[in-house]
Amino acid sequence: EAERAGIDAVDQDVRSAAARLPGDGRLLTALEVADARDVLTSLDRGLAGMITEKGRSLSGGQRQRVALARALLTEAPALVLIEPTSALDSHTESRVARRLHAARRGRTTIIATESPLVLEACDEVILLDDAGRERARSTHRELLARARRGDPSALDYRAVVARAYGEQPDDCPPGDADAGDTGSGDDGCDTDRREVTS
Repeated sequence: EAERAGIDAVDQDVRSAAARLPGDGRLLTALEVADARDVLTSLDRGLAGMITEKGRSLSGGQRQRVALARALLTEAPALVLIEPTSALDSHTESRVARRLHAARRGRTTIIATESPLVLEACDEVILLDDAGRERARSTHRELLARARRGDPSALDYRAVVARAYGEQPDDCPPGDADAGDTGSGDDGCDTDRREVTS
């Protein structure tokens, strides 16, 4: 038993020093995509550390990022995420959106979100009405461009995005910093649409 305890102690020390055991690489990658490496570094024993039940020792944003990392670890061919970045600040959200898009390339990821930063990173956006019927489909930028040209369904999309962002549609022109420009190159608005990323 003493020998086993010694082996366990060595194993924990090695893992906390970031040496790789089978599966650790995948875990570290998932944590990186979810921008959750800070959670790992906050644990005394690194990968061998424990998080309290239901993540009570973590902030809301940390819990959300750990949950996203766990979802990514499944490497599911199709993954559904509901507002995966709602508790994150805009800088973190932007990083996570870009990394998520790259990490899930070649697989289907469906994200229900209102975040313009996440929507901007998606390959395709679908706006649904209250009955679940498709109202508009394209990229975030194209839908906003179509709205500027007066397309009715794209105007609906822009209205939902602007409302979610707390602005009136006409108060949210592209690139207007006063209207909440996110720095992503779009009009800084947000959306209630469900979208598909691959």
